[in-house]
Amino acid sequence: MFKQIEIYPGFDKSDCKEKFQRLVLKPGEVYTIVGPTGSGKTQLFEDIETLNNKEGVTKREIVARGRAPKIAHLSQKMNYMVDMSVMEFIKVHGRCLGIRDINDYAMKVLKLSNQLSGEKIKAEDNLTKLSGGQSRSLMIGDVAMNQHSDIVLLDEIENAGIDRLKVLKILIQANKLILLITHDPLLALLGHHRIVLENGGIKKVVTRTVHEERLSEDLIILDKQMDLARENLRSGGVLHNEWQL
Repeated sequence: MFKQIEIYPGFDKSDCKEKFQRLVLKPGEVYTIVGPTGSGKTQLFEDIETLNNKEGVTKREIVARGRAPKIAHLSQKMNYMVDMSVMEFIKVHGRCLGIRDINDYAMKVLKLSNQLSGEKIKAEDNLTKLSGGQSRSLMIGDVAMNQHSDIVLLDEIENAGIDRLKVLKILIQANKLILLITHDPLLALLGHHRIVLENGGIKKVVTRTVHEERLSEDLIILDKQMDLARENLRSGGVLHNEWQL
């Protein structure tokens, strides 16, 4: 079985060697990837996805322990291109994965996807007609139910129109190794570890502190208030003094 991946240092954009010895990433943990635009976050994803062997831009070495991992990469820019219904697609994908009880699998994926989407996904909906949030919800529901995916790479899901907190909860329960690129301070604090990038290289790795874990609970409350305010305004409402924002 897949056990972990290990990342060994490469070089940043200035050709300086990264100042760490080894990073060990394990299933069941959330690693958030933070840093300014152009700091190398997407390149780190590419290195992991290809299990880079001291080649490419960074010359990092990515070593998988146990069997070779199956990797799922979900981006806010991804959409479905195939012309078929949601249910047809889930069943076809399930058969490709070797799922035995295909009907049960399809219903579970659809149910899980609808827990994440703000707009209900119907079995008969055409894939190409789904909104961005519906598409991402279906992709994540499929990945969470898919026992073959060991590593999940998520790129800025805060902009994907889905319940991002529930996404993390579901994937953690599925015991996936989760890496998340984010600019959202709440999501950054929900990671067990933060991999900080700068100038194309890994600058440092920060383990979440007890204080940060408590602070994230306050941010979750604030986030829920913002969601309520957002929905109120969308429906034509007016915010009053009782809104503690």
